[in-house]
Amino acid sequence: KSSTFASDDVKYDTAAAPSYYGNGFSEEEIDYDTLSSENAAENDLSERKIIKTASLSYQTQAYDDFMDSMSRCVTSYGGYIESSEFYGNSMYSSRSSRSAYLTARIPSENYEKFMADAGNLGTLTYKSESQNDVTMSYVDVESHIKAFETERDSLMLLMEKSGSLSDVIALQSRLTEVNYQLDSYKSQLRKYDNLISYCTVNIDVIEVVREVLP
Repeated sequence: KSSTFASDDVKYDTAAAPSYYGNGFSEEEIDYDTLSSENAAENDLSERKIIKTASLSYQTQAYDDFMDSMSRCVTSYGGYIESSEFYGNSMYSSRSSRSAYLTARIPSENYEKFMADAGNLGTLTYKSESQNDVTMSYVDVESHIKAFETERDSLMLLMEKSGSLSDVIALQSRLTEVNYQLDSYKSQLRKYDNLISYCTVNIDVIEVVREVLP
């Protein structure tokens, strides 16, 4: 089982916020949280952030019945079909077997029960499961969000106190950058939450004349 999270899935800038804000505003005037992501992670390891992924491959002589049963199984556990692809025609009308590729999303609390039931729906020829622990990355993103939110609030207070147009322009420029970073990190956190809350199960099935176990 893997304990890493692919860097291509979630990319974010880990560079620290610059210490210079232009026109005489020093870093000391921006009072934001400097707690490191490593320390934050150490204090929040009681709840692991796990992304679960599985793959299932089937053979079936009763293609239509299998598809109906799989759809009901996914729905019964509160899941949904995120994407689907279908190939071929009925083997009885054109001698071309049918096949399908589905991506199901299953609530993490129902994942084990779904996998147990799904394994009995047809002739299972392949099964794989993996778990990616993204706790440290998750806490790191949270820390960045907290730091930028604090900096944003401080910048807004400085703008209210500033009487110089040039200072206001400089502060507004930095505020725009901070808001952009906040939106980016919050988007990453939403993606993590989605992948953690709903496990991904890739399902492929092929219609056969005779089922043959590997």
